[in-house]
Amino acid sequence: MFRCVPSREGHRGLLERLIAGQREGGDISASILAHLQALLATRAGALPLHADYGLPDLTDALLQVPENGLATVEAAIEATIRHHEPRLTHVFVRCIGLRPGSILAFEIEGRLASDPRRSVRCHTLLGPAGEVQISSS
Repeated sequence: MFRCVPSREGHRGLLERLIAGQREGGDISASILAHLQALLATRAGALPLHADYGLPDLTDALLQVPENGLATVEAAIEATIRHHEPRLTHVFVRCIGLRPGSILAFEIEGRLASDPRRSVRCHTLLGPAGEVQISSS
């Protein structure tokens, strides 16, 4: 017989979160945004068991082919999300500007696989050292 053992104070384990999500109706958009934050902040190759998880190094794309660099970065982000976030379909990434400090701003949009009528949209900032900030829009 399995039983759910409470984890450390203030931290819920996977089973606890799944059960709570079913009871509360779960906020799938918040869960997706949290996963996108982790996914885009991870450099591909950083996780030995999942070498393709995360974004590839985008520096070369921006430096070697400046005129196509942003399109390459958009395509890399889009491909990474399509591959690693199955809860989203029809993913679209668009660069919306360059902020001071070489920070690229993107808008990411996709439809929920479980309910294609609902979409998830967020603004994403990518910093030069790989830092990522995601906010819902």
